[in-house]
Amino acid sequence: MSKVQVIDNLADPLWRLNNLYWIVDKEGKKVPFRLNGVQSKLFQDLWFFNLILKSRQHGMTTMVDIMGLDQALFNDNFSVGICAHTREDVEKIFRTKVKFPYDNLPEGIKSARPANTDTAKMMAFPNGSSIEVATSLRSGTYQYVHVSEFGKICAKYPEKSKEIVTGTFETVHPGSYLFVESTAEGREGYFFRYVQEAQKRHEVKQKPNKLQFKMHFFAWYQDPGNRLDADVFITPEYDKYFKKLETEHGIALDQSQKAWYQTKAETLEDDIKREHPSTVDEAFEAAISGAYLAKQMSKLRLAGKIGVVPHDPSLPVNTAWDFGLNDRMCIWLHQYGGLQHRVIGYITGTDDDVLYYWRELKRKDYIWGVHYLPHDAKTRRIGTAKTADEAPRTIEDILKESGMRNIRVVPKVEDKWTAIQETKLFLPMCYIDAKECAEGIKGLDNFRREWDEAMGDWKNKPLHNWAMHPYDAFETLARGFKKYGCSVDQFRQSDIMPDYEEAY
Repeated sequence: MSKVQVIDNLADPLWRLNNLYWIVDKEGKKVPFRLNGVQSKLFQDLWFFNLILKSRQHGMTTMVDIMGLDQALFNDNFSVGICAHTREDVEKIFRTKVKFPYDNLPEGIKSARPANTDTAKMMAFPNGSSIEVATSLRSGTYQYVHVSEFGKICAKYPEKSKEIVTGTFETVHPGSYLFVESTAEGREGYFFRYVQEAQKRHEVKQKPNKLQFKMHFFAWYQDPGNRLDADVFITPEYDKYFKKLETEHGIALDQSQKAWYQTKAETLEDDIKREHPSTVDEAFEAAISGAYLAKQMSKLRLAGKIGVVPHDPSLPVNTAWDFGLNDRMCIWLHQYGGLQHRVIGYITGTDDDVLYYWRELKRKDYIWGVHYLPHDAKTRRIGTAKTADEAPRTIEDILKESGMRNIRVVPKVEDKWTAIQETKLFLPMCYIDAKECAEGIKGLDNFRREWDEAMGDWKNKPLHNWAMHPYDAFETLARGFKKYGCSVDQFRQSDIMPDYEEAY
């Protein structure tokens, strides 16, 4: 390339991206940077605030960071900030995505823009521009900000994600550029909510304003390298999955793509949909890092057991409770027949009064079966005595007095791990209604271990967040059924049948 050609094209940012920069590829080789198909699509569809949900290995971090470097080099007084979630990532991004491309620029450009690299995470140039990599960018004003793997930050470091939103995002003003990219990590947190909001605008063809995110989604099959020319037997489960992609989403895959995906799935197992999603919804229903029930929920979905599960009027409906006193109440609705556990509904709210929920349940035209209550149903509650001379009542007492029959209080298990294992064994036998149980399913997906930031690993104890409540109610169902059962035949053969006939 001649010097004249370079000078003639320097005003074109797309030309600069495809001709000036060098990177290290997946094989560890130094190669010229060229926009691939997915990167070109992003460049064509750029907005001010860009939200990027992606599968692995599209090179999005590389592209966005080289674009930031390019803007700092060719615009005066232009500040670029790159936010990563660990110090190790800060150093790696600066070394590979900023310093290496800069060091390998044509000498003429480096001479015109000599870099001051006094720190291991920042470059400043004579034109007043700079590029910085850090874990947070609260101070100053930036014209270009990139937040890498924001979904994982939201999942593992909720306080840090809040710091990024209230600090880093506030450094970007209307007309400046913000790039937030990540793979998915569960159906909660800022990243998930931003994707939902951007999707809704897209569905109604509403153009985002300069402070609203535009959604960009890049699936695994958009990478031409995700193919495997090998004789791979497609299992019935994955054959059904690929047919569903084509019929419901218009995604037609060739044999080499199917072979690649199934082979990857054999290695990644429950993480395949998170790391290589085919659709936006699939990305967020995938296994969550540290989730206790990840494998079970993934298998339910693959087997089609989360879908339409209607109420069967010939079967009694059982309930399983978690008392979220001063927090959130959760109740699962369950039927058992034909050796199938049919989970047909889920109720949740923040009203402390258990009688409110029992009244709401009785509005339904159901035959009620067994009501599984957690162990604390036998705890006497202060302020529940009818008179000053009487002892406080338990929740079991209160519900019995209101007409609830067939109550079974599930004993407490001191070892939470044992209870979780019982739930894991119960869950694969279930069919769960996707619509009526949507919030409960979200809780089962998000019930996970607590993250140990000091050790950089998951602790062997549950994270006490909102997902504990729907999980605990489901655990009550699993353990209650194992101990007491609930089928019609069992009613007829048990001591609770007289109560059942008398009440219903």
